[in-house]
Amino acid sequence: MEALRPVGAEGSHLMMELSMGAVTSKAIWFRALTPGELPSFSVGDTLHCAYKLNRNRWRGRESLQLMVHHASPV
Repeated sequence: MEALRPVGAEGSHLMMELSMGAVTSKAIWFRALTPGELPSFSVGDTLHCAYKLNRNRWRGRESLQLMVHHASPV
């Protein structure tokens, strides 16, 4: 994992940058945390992730992102 930060009004979602070989992708994990909770992993960790590819539309821009459903450190 290349980047990690809580987002959302209560900080319960995680915005991440995941690298798979030479490719880095933006990812979001909704309701990943209870407000005030810290993730069980950090930048530089290797993760096993379940995700799907999604088209993100935000503030008039479109991009592809991964929608994470589960992640755990290896």
